[in-house]
Amino acid sequence: ELDGKRMVGDIFQSLMTLPNASDDEATEEEKLRQFDSIETDACRDARDLLVKAPCPEFVRCFLDDPDFEHNDFSQRGEYSSVSTFRTHEYSWEDHGYSLLSRLYPDIGTLLDQKFSIVESLTYHEIADKQGVDTSPFRQAVWNYIHCIKGIFHDDYMYSDVNTFLQRDFKTYIKAVTCYPERVTLTSFKKALDGFKPSERVHINLLLLEARFQAELLYALRALNRYITLRSS
Repeated sequence: ELDGKRMVGDIFQSLMTLPNASDDEATEEEKLRQFDSIETDACRDARDLLVKAPCPEFVRCFLDDPDFEHNDFSQRGEYSSVSTFRTHEYSWEDHGYSLLSRLYPDIGTLLDQKFSIVESLTYHEIADKQGVDTSPFRQAVWNYIHCIKGIFHDDYMYSDVNTFLQRDFKTYIKAVTCYPERVTLTSFKKALDGFKPSERVHINLLLLEARFQAELLYALRALNRYITLRSS
């Protein structure tokens, strides 16, 4: 069972020891293997632990497909026809931002600022600990959500995800990201018990913005392919 206060203590200890690691020496193949392992583990998180509630009738009348829901990118031992989305081939910074700015002036800058603010926001604190660089934890949350969505960052060590995110906490992350209608106030309080109220808000903002960026990347890449084919 998740102990929020103990989890925050473990995160703090990891933040204090992580700089001593030599993960930069890992090859891209090793990073991809870690990504695949975390991705397939994510398929087991949340879905088996959350009870699907029936969609209320007053909501169903506004939906074309009330049964539509998140499908896991891949399953352990199963072949996926969808290839891994690699950010060195298409990323927000190098591709999505410029395309969106060209099609809809100023919106690219506004979204980029929104992503940057949510990612970099920090008081250099975690719970009652001060003077802490929490960026590795924030990056682990962001990249774990991208991993759930099948997006691979070739410059990131995915072993850090398991370092900072315990399984029960990852279950909460996936629930918010993929099944938000099933998240209860009890699960919210339980998963984030050790964090201050402002940190709870920030964590959920990270979840929402990372999901939004991931889905936006797929849309912009598809649009870019369409524009390229039409102009060729």
